[in-house]
Amino acid sequence: MTQTWAQQPAPKAPYVAPIPASGHWTIQLKSSESAPSVAAHTGKGNQSDNRPVLIDTLKSGLIKRTTVGFKDGTSQCFDQSGPYFFQPASAGSYPYIPPPEEAPYPFYSEGFLFFENVSPSWFKNVLKVGGIDCFHYQNGSRELWIAVDSMLPVAAKSGDIVALYQFHPAPNPPVTLTPEEQAAFDHVQKVKKAFESIR
Repeated sequence: MTQTWAQQPAPKAPYVAPIPASGHWTIQLKSSESAPSVAAHTGKGNQSDNRPVLIDTLKSGLIKRTTVGFKDGTSQCFDQSGPYFFQPASAGSYPYIPPPEEAPYPFYSEGFLFFENVSPSWFKNVLKVGGIDCFHYQNGSRELWIAVDSMLPVAAKSGDIVALYQFHPAPNPPVTLTPEEQAAFDHVQKVKKAFESIR
């Protein structure tokens, strides 16, 4: 990540592409043995060394399915519809809304992980990363590389953690909630409307 591009364009707002309405992307996470624990990125007291190594996200409209792969080879799947989260692999599928200070899974982000709130003041130069011309940003220990042509994330470094992005064709057929999840979601919506009607 050291080769400077010949003619350097200037980044323009928006400095990173928004989350697509329909898309599929993976984030490969690498870290040294001295990397911060998962707890530092979740707000939870989990001191396990079983760190996430891959985050695979499928999105269709308001539905998002994320599979988190861990260092020991296990994985967890989370479905999201608005503020509601489901774990289809668990016994029963019940929605839950995590407290604001917690995350539903390690390295959770509403946007692209590590690319939230990119500031033009962080811009350094244009570099080639894996043959891709990238805008290079740095803010303290966080470094970001954003593709010049698509404005999509290419790579990020936060402390000792490196995130490598890869984008794939949008899911076809679209991602949907399972029947059990949809039934739970509909029930919660009915309860919410009933509660609001008597306020």
